[in-house]
Amino acid sequence: MEYVDALKQIKAGNAMLFYGSGMASDVINLQSEKMPMSKQLADRLSPDANQDLTLASELYIEEHGEDNLINLLRDIFTTKFIENNPPSYYEVLAKENWRSIFTTNYDDSFEFASRKIGKERISVDPEMTSNDYTANSKTIIHVNGFISTLTKEKLNTTFKLTEASYLADQFIKGNWYNSFISEVQASKAIFFIGYSLSSDFDIKKIFFDFNKELKNKTFFITNSPNKILERYGNVIPEGVEKFSESLNKIPYIDIPEYAVEITNFDKFSLVEKDIKDINVNESTYKFLTFGQEDSFLLGKSLELDFNDYSIKRCLTSLKEIDNYRYVILNGDIGSGKTILSKQISFKLIQNGYDVYLLKEKFFNVEDDIDNIIKYSNSRLAFILDINFYNESILNIIRYISVKCLSAKIILTIRSNYFEDVSNDLIYKYKLFSNSETMTINTDVLADEEFDSFISLLKKNGLWSDVEDRYSAVNSNKILAKFKEESNRRLGDILLYIFNSKHIINKFRPMFNELEKNQSMLKILVCTFMLTLIGRKNITRDELYKYTDERILIEYGFQKNTYFKDVFYKEGTYISPSSSLFAKFFFKQFLNPSLLVNTLIELTQKMYSLNYSKIYRSLATYTNIQSMLPEKDKRKNIIKFYEQIRMNLPSECSNPHFWLQYAIARLAYAESELEPHLELAKKYLDTAMDLASKIKSYKTFDLETQLARYHLIYAKSNMEFKDICTENMLMGIQYLDNVTEKDPKRASFRPIQYLCDLIDKLVLDPDKMELLKLKLENYLNRINNSRNEVKNEKSVRITKSRLDNSIKYLHIKLNS
Repeated sequence: MEYVDALKQIKAGNAMLFYGSGMASDVINLQSEKMPMSKQLADRLSPDANQDLTLASELYIEEHGEDNLINLLRDIFTTKFIENNPPSYYEVLAKENWRSIFTTNYDDSFEFASRKIGKERISVDPEMTSNDYTANSKTIIHVNGFISTLTKEKLNTTFKLTEASYLADQFIKGNWYNSFISEVQASKAIFFIGYSLSSDFDIKKIFFDFNKELKNKTFFITNSPNKILERYGNVIPEGVEKFSESLNKIPYIDIPEYAVEITNFDKFSLVEKDIKDINVNESTYKFLTFGQEDSFLLGKSLELDFNDYSIKRCLTSLKEIDNYRYVILNGDIGSGKTILSKQISFKLIQNGYDVYLLKEKFFNVEDDIDNIIKYSNSRLAFILDINFYNESILNIIRYISVKCLSAKIILTIRSNYFEDVSNDLIYKYKLFSNSETMTINTDVLADEEFDSFISLLKKNGLWSDVEDRYSAVNSNKILAKFKEESNRRLGDILLYIFNSKHIINKFRPMFNELEKNQSMLKILVCTFMLTLIGRKNITRDELYKYTDERILIEYGFQKNTYFKDVFYKEGTYISPSSSLFAKFFFKQFLNPSLLVNTLIELTQKMYSLNYSKIYRSLATYTNIQSMLPEKDKRKNIIKFYEQIRMNLPSECSNPHFWLQYAIARLAYAESELEPHLELAKKYLDTAMDLASKIKSYKTFDLETQLARYHLIYAKSNMEFKDICTENMLMGIQYLDNVTEKDPKRASFRPIQYLCDLIDKLVLDPDKMELLKLKLENYLNRINNSRNEVKNEKSVRITKSRLDNSIKYLHIKLNS
């Protein structure tokens, strides 16, 4: 971008300002002196500190106390009310309608200049959050702290008297970093004034290494040429005063409609290429094994006469897509939800729709939705690829539904969130009508899809990986056996390919090397575990926040050998190209003890950072058991929960923790009763006691596991009829409640234990009649449950068991 064009972006309100201590170097403070730079301030506080500001402030406090330091700092960084102060260039910059304003300065000079020209700007310090204030032209985000809000408590927390490492080590972990990154991405021009990038603001380590596209729109206003800064942006060596003069010469610009910037959504478009220029076989291999997509081939896969690259999923549903306003795609990891949503997008574009995909990180989405509705095609569709279902997502869906009554909404969601999503959107808030909603489970391939996928594997030389696993089976029976064992589940089929000798041997050197490289191990484990709990597009700065591994912010990290094949290589993201590779990584890891120790460390880190949703997901039994190899799995899962219990004492007051630990114990009690069954009961009783003290805490999940406990206990005591019967009836009592009041798939699963028990017990007619009535009641509740519940695999199995047990009791009663 040319400099004059960047100045025009300021006038158009599209530019971001980030100023540092150099800009305030000519501002006069209350002591009638110029405001000092960091080294000058260090000398002022303590000449013995060798210009180390942190040490200087500590020495000053030791000699004079915190109150005196605060008073001195206020005198030093408060602007004095005198003529021509602050310098005239401040007023020029203050009158502009900046998109957002950030600073590492403590002082109030920009606020002072704004008031002089009649503008009131809000000063935001690091303790405030983006929930309270928005980064815009009316706020100034002081990332190191603000002098007017300085207190003793903030002196050693959010008010940072530090030097070079501040941004890399603290701002990245603070309240305003996500807003900062969002503004960097959304702004059409970025201006840094008063920075050397070697002291105050180590921005190059954080995102320039991965975001080369920022260089074109970034401008450094300096007093002299700077070769180092030229690596990261455009250096304008004219000084801030001359810069303000140049800016004054540019007229204000009205933003035309076509220039409206959409920052929270990506617009889908069809890709045009010549198929002759593409190695389809190579692209298909990369797609099936490592998830590296080719948008052109993905769109082409919808054509009837093109049967390479990707199968045509849910073809009948795609043909009917125009008949539905809402589509909910649900399935487990690696089941093709995102791919299917993109195929739907291509189909909608062909049908005349403008299609927008919500980005993973989003801020102030409503403005974008308004602009999309205002300036886009009347036929409009939104794709929301949901990782965590929460109130923010619900509000976005609600806003689209209310503001654009004709827009299509396509959601992709993990199976474990599906019930909550459908319950809220269709039944609780009635945002989606049942008749207008199509739900598609992507886990299982239809027979036609399965046959097409096998054909695709054969055409691309990948079927031999499957055949190698059935060396002793007649070749004519391999397909039938594979179909039976995989249950036609797409994720399981792809894992067969990952678990082939070829793939395992390819990555065995990486597994061996990781045992020696603890930094990379932690980074990879963190990346993969976030992937398995539903996170996508994980960025390098996030991983630095979670792991504290400085290698992440070192120059050239993206050239690391571990990125070959496994990770996205462009943009800011370093997520796995394939979520299935994350599963493969954990299952094939050679040292389970080292792996579980790393998982424990990272889980505890999430807890310490107050990332409650991530921590809660990681501490959930279903997730943690999927992250460990089969070898020593039982021992390592128990180790995981024991370490959480010992190292995070406050979790001992959390009913959710004890519930998950109990589920882990119950899972192993089915094959080894003691000590697991007894401990599971203690944990469930503890959780129930804690839950009773929390207002409005719903105990359905606890009651479900108590039903499971009593039924397992009853089965283990069948020789003692009274004990067995007593526990069976207690289990039934819990089942009666949860299947009536919380009829979800988890609530129906323990019924299988009851059926198993009934099939083995010798019962008198009165008990058989009672049990038959109970089972018929459970069957009715399943039949009356929502479609997404009764069609779920485990519920279908429960229903089948109920049918068999009811028939068994009927025969017994009539024999």
